[in-house]
Amino acid sequence: MMSSHILISEPYFDPFYVPDILFYREKEKKELPSLITDSIYDRRGLNIIYYDYAGIGRFVTIQWIMREYFRENRYLSPCKIIVIDCKRNVSNVLFNFLIQLSEKYEYLKKYMLHYPKPRILNVLWYELRRELNKEQSYILLILRNAHLIGNYYLEKIYELKNKYQLNIISTYNKKYNIYPIKEKGLIDEIRTLNFFTYNQNKTILKDRPDKISEKLLYPDLLNYATEYIYTRPYPVLKEGMYFLGMLLHYEKCKNIVLNEFSYDVKSLLDLCIDHFVFKPYLDSTNDVLRLPIYKKIMNDPLFRTFIDHLKSYFIRQNNLYISSSELYNYFKMSCENHSVRLNYLKYLKYLHEFVEFNFLVPSKNPDLIKNDKGRYNEYYYINYSEYKIDTLLRRDYQHINY
Repeated sequence: MMSSHILISEPYFDPFYVPDILFYREKEKKELPSLITDSIYDRRGLNIIYYDYAGIGRFVTIQWIMREYFRENRYLSPCKIIVIDCKRNVSNVLFNFLIQLSEKYEYLKKYMLHYPKPRILNVLWYELRRELNKEQSYILLILRNAHLIGNYYLEKIYELKNKYQLNIISTYNKKYNIYPIKEKGLIDEIRTLNFFTYNQNKTILKDRPDKISEKLLYPDLLNYATEYIYTRPYPVLKEGMYFLGMLLHYEKCKNIVLNEFSYDVKSLLDLCIDHFVFKPYLDSTNDVLRLPIYKKIMNDPLFRTFIDHLKSYFIRQNNLYISSSELYNYFKMSCENHSVRLNYLKYLKYLHEFVEFNFLVPSKNPDLIKNDKGRYNEYYYINYSEYKIDTLLRRDYQHINY
């Protein structure tokens, strides 16, 4: 008989955690990295679509493939990657793509200001290809949730492949019809991912609680969770969040008490929507060290100490959110360490830079505001994993010039 009490203390959700089992898709592992490499070095474009149901792990597979690609090429790839999540830019992804290009290539910014929108595409691409041919670079565009932008924009982007030898990898939900695009000959490869077996699902569930709780779940609950997932159209947990919703449902049905939850399941699901939507590809140490925040850390000792305090005293406690008053206290500690006079304007500047670097994301969680009790705090979600912060703070990287 199952106990009437389950203890799950301080649930912690690592946005960068990927179950090991997702790394063993042998077909993708062997084929796609080489396919991308050949396409890039032969200067020809490919349109590849991952076509399956939500929650299967399409983007995780793409991340893995890209890591393999960079590993095979020893991180010396001439490929420049642009990742766009179409959930964020449903109405005009194509224009957003051009804006991202102009940000990656400083010399293109002037064209964004001097040409009307309909002409920007041709002007930017002409200039871009001219420069890329000089430096032997190549663009790989990754479109997440490509089905959300509609066939008109999707066709426009796919047509760039033939014109500019562009590699495009898209994830596409199977609920949407892909055949109108396929019939126009715009897709080179359509790949689907296999569903997991019952035992593979159980392995994923076993691994995931270790990442989010200090206590292992009871076997009966594990069996229930496996059966629940296996019989639904989501054979892989979507970033572990559906698992929480299912736990709450099971708790109500079986009268089980889940103690010490920091936030209720709804707010955690909101967190999933807000913060799992777009994650740039940053698997290697080299990629982490190319982040704009790295240069700031290397050039500003106080800024570095500020982040170090946040990691040592806050992030290691597995907290998700931090208030503006807590941030200010850590800034005061940093100033004391450096014997620097406390400067509120400098604190505001650092706070602005944290948001600009995507280190902190302003939170819209209503529960945090409701529990603020008149302190008028602003709340932020810390968007960097402890591993990524450790990489940025390591002093033996200071000699590397990016």
